[in-house]
Amino acid sequence: MEIELLVNYVFWILAYIISSQLLKYFAKRFSSKIKLFFICFLITWIFIAIFFGYRNIYFGNNYALFNLKGFAGLLAESLPVSFFFGGIPLIVKLFKSTT
Repeated sequence: MEIELLVNYVFWILAYIISSQLLKYFAKRFSSKIKLFFICFLITWIFIAIFFGYRNIYFGNNYALFNLKGFAGLLAESLPVSFFFGGIPLIVKLFKSTT
């Protein structure tokens, strides 16, 4: 059980890293801050949901990643992580870069 908790902490770090790198990548392509936020946030959310699916395969023998209903559940499960550790730092970086 301790290793599963450690994996969740790694997902928090991954959400921050993925959103930061996506912001650097897409900042040159989009001038609109709103469009930039939504594209970076949605891609981060999908990546974290896929990582949650692999975690469920490894720890729980749950193959929810491979069907639509299960993937929708993974998206719902990964939304808080994506928002708090990917979305909020992304918003801070976007507004910090404009001031």
